[in-house]
Amino acid sequence: MSLKDSIIFTSIILLILVFHSFNTRINNLELSLNDSKEKELELISSISNLTNQIQDNEDLIQNVFNLRFYDNVVATVYHPVPEQTDDTPNITADGTFIEIDNASEYRYIAVSRDLHKRYGGTFDFNDIVYINSDELSGFYIIKDLMNKRFTRRIDFLHSPNTPAFKLDNVELYQTNIKTVL
Repeated sequence: MSLKDSIIFTSIILLILVFHSFNTRINNLELSLNDSKEKELELISSISNLTNQIQDNEDLIQNVFNLRFYDNVVATVYHPVPEQTDDTPNITADGTFIEIDNASEYRYIAVSRDLHKRYGGTFDFNDIVYINSDELSGFYIIKDLMNKRFTRRIDFLHSPNTPAFKLDNVELYQTNIKTVL
């Protein structure tokens, strides 16, 4: 799948998520309004505004991705074991607790310190990034930091006994999407 196809596919998924979010907000509005005419007009106006936002998908697609991206990033795998982390392998650098045996399911990554805001970089914990390479592409959440000896690198968090791999020439895209996890 090409980067353009991945971005289009991802954008469609994001539109579905946004629609679901708007639908939830609409449902919440419907529940909170009483039968008064003034409240009905407010609901109609809110629904109209949300519908316009959904239909304005070109702006959404353009605003999902910032222009900033990093190419030629090296990506590797790390496992939540004391030999590769610290003495609390079930806790990421941002304080998130994980189930070690299910680590591959989280889609969490660690970034080298030069890429992290704390050390002058662009990315912060809970940022969602898009990773693109010939072998692997998708959205991941930044939850951990790599050892200071590494630069311009990311590490995919995987369950123990998952085979290690190394990818060169990975593209790392900053998004405007934030998590609250």
